[in-house]
Amino acid sequence: MSSLTATEAMAELLRQAKDLTEIRDAAGKVIGVFTPMPTAEPATKGMCYTTKQVFERLLSLTNDPNMRANLQEKIEMLVERDACVSQ
Repeated sequence: MSSLTATEAMAELLRQAKDLTEIRDAAGKVIGVFTPMPTAEPATKGMCYTTKQVFERLLSLTNDPNMRANLQEKIEMLVERDACVSQ
């Protein structure tokens, strides 16, 4: 992949792009496309939950034995995985 360094003025213009954007010259001819880097902001503002917390909540909402067994298995796998990471 090639790399270009933008002047501060061009960088300021490119920061205005929120998604895939055509770049045109002064005559209106397309010279390329620009894809901005995704922002580090969370997709949602508010409460965030771990996968384990979501599975535990789903477990509390269902009476289906197969679903409960499946969720419990996933919860146990997450507990085991997290224990390995923290050791």
